[in-house]
Amino acid sequence: MTTIVPGPTALPKRRGAMRRLLQARAGVISIAFLVALVLVAALAPWLAPHDPAQQSLGNQLQGPSWDHWLGTDGVGRDVLSRIVHAARVALLAPAISVGIAVVLGVPSGLVAGYWRGRVDQLMSILADTLLSIPPIVLAVSIVAVMGPGLTTVMAAVGIVYAPRLFRVVRAATLSAREELYIESANSIGCSSGRILLSHVLPNVASPLLVQVTLLMGFALIAEASLSFLGLGVQLPDASWGSMLRAAYDDKFRAPYAVVPPGVALTLTVLAFNTLGDALRDAVTARRRQ
Repeated sequence: MTTIVPGPTALPKRRGAMRRLLQARAGVISIAFLVALVLVAALAPWLAPHDPAQQSLGNQLQGPSWDHWLGTDGVGRDVLSRIVHAARVALLAPAISVGIAVVLGVPSGLVAGYWRGRVDQLMSILADTLLSIPPIVLAVSIVAVMGPGLTTVMAAVGIVYAPRLFRVVRAATLSAREELYIESANSIGCSSGRILLSHVLPNVASPLLVQVTLLMGFALIAEASLSFLGLGVQLPDASWGSMLRAAYDDKFRAPYAVVPPGVALTLTVLAFNTLGDALRDAVTARRRQ
């Protein structure tokens, strides 16, 4: 009678990692901030005190007041209302780019790490080629052909981020492939697809989640940079990057105008990066046990 060695019990280990994450103060604060940001984005039409696109040329570059808590911009629009509505872009833009990176990078990393050989060599060469292209440069090139827009530029950023996820998944797959439970699954005739989905993918999920969280912060910076250049979100829609550009143009008349969008962008990127660091610490501690 053949004895099959079962795979590792990933569920208790994941619960332990989640417990350690929730015990880390920085991780809890970052999660709470991101949850609050999601709520603000979802409830933006009800939370914003004014229409974010409504102009009032008689109230240009006003300071904070009871009617406009964060003041107004160069055409009299309420800054707080635009900050609130721009929270949607701050979540949507990273979701687009990282989602595309996951779709492209994860399956190719699994295939390359599991089958190795020439398939691995070709995919690795392609990944190295894409990694040599700065995301902003590729986005500008695509915008020159297809025109500006949030979806266009973030799709370009996602294509450049895909090789990073490819490398993470490939390395984790190469490690998992040598485990005894993979050999046991092969010996009883499990298909390669089933092994990848049922055994390999759950074991690469932890490092993948850490990388995805970190990439969300990088993607938000890329979106703000492109919107600052006028290539991302187009008026009258609000983006923290485009608000920084407008504040930069009026820096001598209203030097304080860069503070609200700058603080919102900084805190959100910091929350993504802090969550990624906390996840990495939790996963690393789990592996040491």
